[in-house]
Amino acid sequence: MNAQDSVLWSNFRDTFRAEIVAMYSTLRSTTWNYNTVANMFTEHQSKWPEAIFNEDAYMKYLYPVDHAVVRNPNQPDETKPDAYMTTTEYLKMLQGSK
Repeated sequence: MNAQDSVLWSNFRDTFRAEIVAMYSTLRSTTWNYNTVANMFTEHQSKWPEAIFNEDAYMKYLYPVDHAVVRNPNQPDETKPDAYMTTTEYLKMLQGSK
């Protein structure tokens, strides 16, 4: 955090040190274990229909393959026909819903 050394957060940590340690210990022992977090992510993702993932993947990763949407660094003039180009650069990020 950029402001972690600010006076506000330093005073907060000093004032509530015992409560912060107790809260972290409780979370770490009950909530923040691998199985619980993995189940929370799975449950959250299962709420979204497959069509939403497919549409999102198409717009982010497949659409730029067929349509010129990426700025062409070799053409500084945006009004020229070749100012934008297609790309396959985003395909490597198309890996499902993770």
